[in-house]
Amino acid sequence: YTNGPKSYALSVLRACRLLKYFDAVHSIEDSFFNGKPSRSSMKHFLVKNKIKRAVFIDDEVKNLKTASYYGIKTVWLNKGCKKPYYITKKIRHLDDLLNIRI
Repeated sequence: YTNGPKSYALSVLRACRLLKYFDAVHSIEDSFFNGKPSRSSMKHFLVKNKIKRAVFIDDEVKNLKTASYYGIKTVWLNKGCKKPYYITKKIRHLDDLLNIRI
């Protein structure tokens, strides 16, 4: 789920050798240019992909608040700042995901 164009998101995932870990990429085009943190955009994303249970990882706390509103567990990628109550976990580096349990 990205506010960027699909072509860019796919290029980044390929370059980082991460594309194989994604079933789909939900881009700004898929959100009808009404991206994160919009509740209607998040709802569209969840319904379209039939997501009932998930972990949403983002570096923008406002996007995580919207995910939390829909009952999605959240991981905040942030090197500073205190963790708000609606954030499930906070990590400092992306590879920290390998060591957390949610």
